[in-house]
Amino acid sequence: MKKQLIFIVAIATVISLSAFTYKVLSSKTAEVEQRQGVYVFYKGQKPVGDYEYLGTVESGAVIKNYKLSYLVPLMIERTKKKYPNADAVIFVEEDLWKCDAIKFKE
Repeated sequence: MKKQLIFIVAIATVISLSAFTYKVLSSKTAEVEQRQGVYVFYKGQKPVGDYEYLGTVESGAVIKNYKLSYLVPLMIERTKKKYPNADAVIFVEEDLWKCDAIKFKE
């Protein structure tokens, strides 16, 4: 009887800890958009999982008043050309002129 009680308490503890861990993790994570097969993180966002930095991509000689709807696809296209195995981009500036290419670790 005593062994059964200890077993039940242990199971209840594991379940409550896993529920707490899920709640903490889910409250600090979010889904990000994916464009052209590449995940897009904006300034101030970063992946929760481990990743490898591949390099930085700059916009080059582009007129500085383009909108987000033009710049993001342009930067993704340049990233895919320079780093074909990139899984995501992280924009490092608010004006979207520079982004880091990353590869998620498995």
